[in-house]
Amino acid sequence: MATATFHLSEEQFRCCICLEVFTEPASLPCGHSFCKPCIERNWTDATVYKCPFCMHVFPFRPNLTVNYFISEMSRQFKQSVRRKEPKAQKAKPGEVSCGACKQKAKKSCPVCADSYCETHLAPHQDNPDLKGHHLIVPRSRLDGRLCPEHGKALDLFCMSDEKCVCVMCVRYHHGGHQVGPLSEVSGEKKQQLMTRRSEVTSMIKSRKEAIQELSRRVEGPETDEGSKVFSSLREAVDRALDKLVRDQAEAKIQREDLIQSLRKEVDVLEATLEQVDELSRSDDHLQILQNYKKLPATPQMNGRGVANVAPLNSEASLVRALSKLEDEFIRTTREILDRELQRVKAFETVVTLDADTAPAQLVVSQSGAQVNHSIEQRNVQDSVHRFDQFYVLGKQRFSQNVYFEVEVKGKTEWTLGVAKESVNRKGTLILEAQNGVWAIGLKEKKYFACARPDIPLTPKAKPERIGVFVDFREGSVSFYDVANATLIYFFCGLSFMENVKAICSPGNYSYGNFSPLTIYNVKPEAEKELDFELDFELDFELSLS
Repeated sequence: MATATFHLSEEQFRCCICLEVFTEPASLPCGHSFCKPCIERNWTDATVYKCPFCMHVFPFRPNLTVNYFISEMSRQFKQSVRRKEPKAQKAKPGEVSCGACKQKAKKSCPVCADSYCETHLAPHQDNPDLKGHHLIVPRSRLDGRLCPEHGKALDLFCMSDEKCVCVMCVRYHHGGHQVGPLSEVSGEKKQQLMTRRSEVTSMIKSRKEAIQELSRRVEGPETDEGSKVFSSLREAVDRALDKLVRDQAEAKIQREDLIQSLRKEVDVLEATLEQVDELSRSDDHLQILQNYKKLPATPQMNGRGVANVAPLNSEASLVRALSKLEDEFIRTTREILDRELQRVKAFETVVTLDADTAPAQLVVSQSGAQVNHSIEQRNVQDSVHRFDQFYVLGKQRFSQNVYFEVEVKGKTEWTLGVAKESVNRKGTLILEAQNGVWAIGLKEKKYFACARPDIPLTPKAKPERIGVFVDFREGSVSFYDVANATLIYFFCGLSFMENVKAICSPGNYSYGNFSPLTIYNVKPEAEKELDFELDFELDFELSLS
C-alpha cells in the first residue's frame, strides 16, 4: 500500500499563546486549540470567556479536555523535528546561549529580553506580533534595555534630552520634545562615528609622521653646513656656538620626551579607533546611542608638533646667532637666506584673486592678478562670500606647502597673507591667528604683523615684493623680502585645521596709495596687457579726483 507523505510545519502545532509546540492541547468549541495550561491561565479571573485567536465569545466557560489526536500529532511532529535537526550545538564558554534550550543563540531580542537559537527564533519570523521586534547579534547582557520606570522597550530616542526612552516616557515626561526611532537616530550617530573615525585616523597619521620626523632629527647628524660656518669663525663665535650646543642638547631631550608622549597618544587614539570601529559595526541602535557619549575625548596636538620643537641645526637658528655679529656674519646670513628662499620657491604656485569675495569698493583685474581701491563703488550683488571690509581672497585653496609673491612697490598701505577658507567675511574682521588669519601689513609708514595688538616690524629695507610661504608640516607662515633675501616675519606653532587661501587688501587710495596690489605670477603677455589697461584706467580715475 502506498503511504502518503504529509509535510507539516511547526506553525500548525504551535500554541498562539506561548508560541511553542502544543503541550496538552485542548480544543475550544470554535475549533481553535491551545495548550491547556495556557488557556486556563488566560481565563484566570476572566468574567467573559473568549477565544484568544478569533475572539469568539462563549456564553459560559467551556469544559477543557485534552485533544488526544492533536496531542499525538504534536508528539510525532516533535520527534520528526528532532530526527531532522543536526546534533544540538551547545553554546561554548563565552558564547550566548538560547534562553529556551541552551543551544548557541543566533539572535537576541531586546524587547523580549532574551536570546534564541535557530529553532526558537521562528516565532519572531512568523508571528505578526513579534516580527516588529528588532533583533540584534547575540548579547549575554540584555538588562537596561527596558524602561526601569514603565517596563517597556527603550525603542525611542529623545533628541532634546539625549536619552533613550519608551512610549510611556514620551507620553508622560517628554511631551513636545523631538523624538525619533532608535534606528533613525542610530543611523545619524553612525554617520557621526564615521566622521569621528576619519578624524581619529588623521590624528594618528599626523602623530606617527611627527614621531618619524622627530626620530629622524634625533638620530641624524648634529653637524650640518651651518655648524661648518661656525667652525670657520671659531674665534669670533665661541660663545654663540657653546649656546647652540646647549640648545641642541635641550632640544634633543625635548624631542625624545615628545616622541614618548606622542607614542602614548597614538596608543590611546588607536584604542579609541578600535572602539569607534566596534560601535560603527554594531546593528544595535540602543548600544550605539548609549555608548556614543562614553567614547573617550580625542587629545589635541595643542601645538606639540614638530614645528614647536627647537631645531637642532636649522638655518633659522644659525641666522639668529649670526645676526649679532658684524660684516662677516652679514655675508653669511645673506648666503643662508638665499638658500632658504630658493628652497621655498620650489613650492611656488599661481594665485588668482576671487572677485566674488571683493567688496564694492575694490576692483579686481580680469586676470585676477591685481586689486585696487576704486573711487566709486561698483554695483555688485551682496553674498555670504563677499567681504564687508577691504579684503579679497584668492581662488585657490591650499592644504599642502605653498609659496607665492605679492608686489607692493609704490604702495603706502597694504595687507597680505593667508586665511582659513571659512574666515568671517561679514562685519568687522580682526586680523589675527585666533581668527584664522596670518598676515603682515603697512599703514602710516609702519610695518606690522597682524595680531592683537599688532606686532611692530622693522625690515632692513623697504620691501617691494614679498614672498609668502606656508609650511603645513612645520605649522608656520613666513614672509620674505624677495629682493633683499631677508626674513621679515614668521608665525610658528600653527595647526591648520582646514584649507587656507591667499588674502590681501590694497588699502585706501588716500595718501598717494594709488598703485595696485599685484600677485606676482609668471603670466602670459596677454594677461600683463589686461593688467596694464586696468592700472591705466584706475590711475586716470584717480587723476580726475
